[in-house]
Amino acid sequence: GLYQVIQSATAAKDLVAAEAAVTELIKHSSASVYAQPALLLVGESATEAGKSAEARRILGLFSKQWPNSPAAPDAALAIARSHVQERNWDLARKAYGDWVAAHTNHAKLPMAAFSLGWVDY
Repeated sequence: GLYQVIQSATAAKDLVAAEAAVTELIKHSSASVYAQPALLLVGESATEAGKSAEARRILGLFSKQWPNSPAAPDAALAIARSHVQERNWDLARKAYGDWVAAHTNHAKLPMAAFSLGWVDY
């Protein structure tokens, strides 16, 4: 139920409600199959809403809570995109560069490498 609330809130661009629901979801069951995608969804929605600092805070929680998750690289890419959104080229370059160096065999490597090249340009 909370995951559906999160989906509805992000679709309505209500980040306050989405973050409250994801906090509740994690509090009750951080091992839930829905907790990780929910936190990613809220973080990416914050980036889309132009709230880059908020997105990094939310996505940073993901990295702390589940550092070895298969979705952790997605959170790191979303953080890099938040730096691009703010036109903070140095931090974006570092975030993408670190990601490319750490994930040499990842399916999203071509996209991240392209983004790194775009940021360098």
